[in-house]
Amino acid sequence: MPILAKPIIIYFLGFISGLIVFFIIYKGKKWFKSRNLDIYNKEDQLNIFLTNMPDFMYIKDTGSRFVIANKKNSDVFHFESMNDLIGKRDIDLYPKEFAEKFQADEQNLLASGKPLIGEIEKGLDENGNVVFISTSKYPIYNNKKQIIGLVGIGRDVSKLIEYESKLLDSYTELKKINSQLKVNQELINEQTEQLKAQSIELEYANEQLTELIKTRDKFFSIIAHDLKNPVNLLKGFAELLLHRYNEIDDVRRYKYIETVFRTSNNLTDLLEKLLQWARMQTGGIRFDPEVINIYAFIEENLAPLTDSFEQKNITVESNFQDTELLMVGDRNMLDFVFRNLLTNAMKYTNRGGHILILCDINNNKAQFCVSDNGIGMEEHISRDLFSLTRNRTKEGTEGELGSGLGLFLCKDFIERNRGKIWVESKIGEGTKVYFYVPLMHINN
Repeated sequence: MPILAKPIIIYFLGFISGLIVFFIIYKGKKWFKSRNLDIYNKEDQLNIFLTNMPDFMYIKDTGSRFVIANKKNSDVFHFESMNDLIGKRDIDLYPKEFAEKFQADEQNLLASGKPLIGEIEKGLDENGNVVFISTSKYPIYNNKKQIIGLVGIGRDVSKLIEYESKLLDSYTELKKINSQLKVNQELINEQTEQLKAQSIELEYANEQLTELIKTRDKFFSIIAHDLKNPVNLLKGFAELLLHRYNEIDDVRRYKYIETVFRTSNNLTDLLEKLLQWARMQTGGIRFDPEVINIYAFIEENLAPLTDSFEQKNITVESNFQDTELLMVGDRNMLDFVFRNLLTNAMKYTNRGGHILILCDINNNKAQFCVSDNGIGMEEHISRDLFSLTRNRTKEGTEGELGSGLGLFLCKDFIERNRGKIWVESKIGEGTKVYFYVPLMHINN
């Protein structure tokens, strides 16, 4: 049932039963007499009611002929009296298409006894304009429960339908607007997410740039301090030996030459690391993996450092005895890492100390550990050990100095070999530096 018909039906259902009683009592009488009306007179009350009701109200017989109708019906057809409608059918009054529809509905109602409630159908108003009528029709029964006619009421709901149509159009337009707003909101959300992602990328790029600036400053600091000092030291001793050679005894002369030699080695090591760093920054170091025999790798990196270990009376042992097992990695990078870790272990181990080289095979990885029983380090130092900008260098057991550049390069080289490096250390108990690389394969 249309929504607009409901209030009309509810409003007039209360009148229907009373009207039927009135119509049955006064059926056959002449309803409209030329006399003074009395509002306490039942006949006059019905007359007033039928004359002034703004809705269509009528009773029809089983042949769909008007038995009685109110003034609203007669005004549509410009009849002088409501009695002029009596005996007429809709086909005598309305256009054919309207009349056939009305009669079909009424005959169906009379045959089935099923009321017609809130039917929206086309009709006419007093000016002959087509309007929309909300119509309800109910069967009339006699005391034998036989249908003897029907009663109908109808109201012009054209304005309501017009308003409803406008509301529907507005609702449709609002749905379109809402749909567009939803699309716009999704676009805004998408753009917001993109901006968030860009913001994160910018923040990361800013962090990278900040770190790069710090690295650059550290690099210049190394050049200014760690490179300049040994050069000045070499220059000073060279000048002393050159101009005062005959004034210096053999013992002092030997110590000076020993200092020059040790400083030259440190300077060479530093220059090599600076060169590696520069090549790394400019992309000059290409990752070139190859199959490496693990046993040979350990032995070949230990050999050049044997004299240095002996001079400091440090023993070195390795637990790896398998001469056939292979790993994969960039040989130059791994050689640099391993030698740097061995040199550091020697630097921070006291004379007579011990260094142990371990290698375990698990999860298709070769995991190395360079372990010493040296001086160890505090947690805040070990935490930043592989950062060039946050690294806190510490003197070796015999005053050896370091730049921190070597471990920074070690971290980068190990990560390029698809591995990882980390450290465990306790002050006074020594240090263990671990790293691993793939055992048998690599993905470039």
